[in-house]
Amino acid sequence: MLDVGGEHYTGTLVLHPTRSQPTTITTQDGQTLKIYEIVDGQQRLTTLVILLDAVRRELETLPARKPLADGIKKTYIVTHDTEDQKHVKLTLNSDTRAFFEHQVIADSGGTQSPTIQSSVRLAEAKQFFSDLLYAR
Repeated sequence: MLDVGGEHYTGTLVLHPTRSQPTTITTQDGQTLKIYEIVDGQQRLTTLVILLDAVRRELETLPARKPLADGIKKTYIVTHDTEDQKHVKLTLNSDTRAFFEHQVIADSGGTQSPTIQSSVRLAEAKQFFSDLLYAR
């Protein structure tokens, strides 16, 4: 834990424009988002997304903060395109993608148990941030 006003360097992210199609997404509110591949920094970004999702979930329990929770979700977790197709803001590698999307950041988590160590770590990170935020 950092002291109030403390700083922490999270490192450099290395991104590369995607080679797959599409290379952009137009959201329902007209924003054009570019798609990038993560060369270095996926673990750090994943941790931040799980933390932001936990914060979003906590804010959703406070009716006056629901718009803020919705903003966090739309900006950092998931958005929808002009055809109402869901787009997760951070797509993980094929071995953990489904678990991350359906168990870790989904609004209604399924019942799938983690089957590989990387999925176990995703579940543990979600639980860690949840416990940290709910321990008031």
